[in-house]
Amino acid sequence: KVFKLLRELVKLEHKTVIVVVHDINTSLEFSDYYLALKSGELISQGEIKNLDLNILRNLYNSDFEAYHNERGDVMWRALAE
Repeated sequence: KVFKLLRELVKLEHKTVIVVVHDINTSLEFSDYYLALKSGELISQGEIKNLDLNILRNLYNSDFEAYHNERGDVMWRALAE
């Protein structure tokens, strides 16, 4: 609910909102751009639609798989090691 309210603020008030989110799928749903930080260093940035498997692997040192949610959007899940 909070993210929907923030999205409305961006649309209606033309504000920039910066949020720290560790849930990749929440980021995909509510963000336009991302900054990926690892150990305090910027490792990637760009439009959220360009967040891909290689970036996630580098960021989390883990493997991921893509899937589609009920709306058909690409989402990511970490694979168990």
